[in-house]
Amino acid sequence: VSGTASATTGTSTQVASRVVPVGKTFFVTHVSGGYNSDVIAHVALDLFIGGVSVLRLDGNSGAGLIFDTPLRAIAGQTVAFNIRQDTGLTVTVAGTFGGYDE
Repeated sequence: VSGTASATTGTSTQVASRVVPVGKTFFVTHVSGGYNSDVIAHVALDLFIGGVSVLRLDGNSGAGLIFDTPLRAIAGQTVAFNIRQDTGLTVTVAGTFGGYDE
């Protein structure tokens, strides 16, 4: 699941989300994201499952992680991915998370 959004500096902006279908469990296997600016600055990637923050990655310009053990979301829960950038500008942020349903 991926997406982009225009993000004001210092603001957490949702770039992608997915509701887990009825009768399924979604296993999140990876996340990555960043922004499109020549300015190198702090970026924070936040993953939420069912409204609860389950992961924060910090980096410069972007970050990503492949999980050794997937994160689990059950039917009806929303998996959401937010990005905060601190460039001092309004820039386009892009992010993705992926996995599989069982």
